[in-house]
Amino acid sequence: EDYKGMNPFYASFLASTLMLAAIPCVPLFGWISDKIRRRKLLVVIGSALMTISLIAMAYATDTSMIVFIAALGVAAAFVPPMVMALPPEILGPSSAGTGFGIVSICLNIGMTLAPPFIGSLIDMTNSPTLTFLGMAFFSALGTVVAYTLKAK
Repeated sequence: EDYKGMNPFYASFLASTLMLAAIPCVPLFGWISDKIRRRKLLVVIGSALMTISLIAMAYATDTSMIVFIAALGVAAAFVPPMVMALPPEILGPSSAGTGFGIVSICLNIGMTLAPPFIGSLIDMTNSPTLTFLGMAFFSALGTVVAYTLKAK
């Protein structure tokens, strides 16, 4: 079955494109955050760029989809190094383990609940556009949460 007019191989390749775009960027963005020491700003930028990429994906054609998925991969690469570096900055070095535990809980909840939620959204709406817009909403929510963090 085609997805948005794409054959299954191309659609599967698009899923890999996100990670292929992110792989070289994660250490680069981690290095940049170490240099500028503005991790909160980078999380906000990454989350906002993810929101924009997801909105663009909602309206993309099959040929432009690869560009927006790669952009999403680059944008998503902003977040992991900063999220892992923020707990000691926010809570202090003596509570870094607790902070990492909270981050791990949040990551696991997201990885556990997102697939069935997105699958349900697809089933209910039968609309890839609304599904991507739903993901963009949660990304925008993450941008707001990141902005409210008490960190540099």
